[in-house]
Amino acid sequence: MINKLKNKKDELEILGNGKQKKSYLYIDDLLHAFDLIIEKQKEKYSVFNVGNEDWITVDEIIKIIEDKLGLHPKHIYVDKGDGRGWSGDVRLMLLDIRKIKSLGWKPMLSSKETVNQAVEDIITNKNVT
Repeated sequence: MINKLKNKKDELEILGNGKQKKSYLYIDDLLHAFDLIIEKQKEKYSVFNVGNEDWITVDEIIKIIEDKLGLHPKHIYVDKGDGRGWSGDVRLMLLDIRKIKSLGWKPMLSSKETVNQAVEDIITNKNVT
């Protein structure tokens, strides 16, 4: 969305109806989870969901981006009729992270804080390859 707005400041095409709820995890939280699994997991093989405990809507993400860029474009929603932006899109994504939490891990940043930090990183080219 940031690149879309940099290229076209007066209009933003949004896939779905903006009400989809997504969970986001900041890279530092993910790396901390990996470190903890390596340190504490005793089984030879195990599967963990690593994610956040909350979610943020697409509309909330858009507001964060627009506020940080100082833009207020017209929103054009491209909705498949059921709130989804494309085939396979999910309206609500929230992983069950009880297993990794049982090792003592939890995300430091909420989904909203993660989006805020990621947008700031992208805008300032910090931590972006």
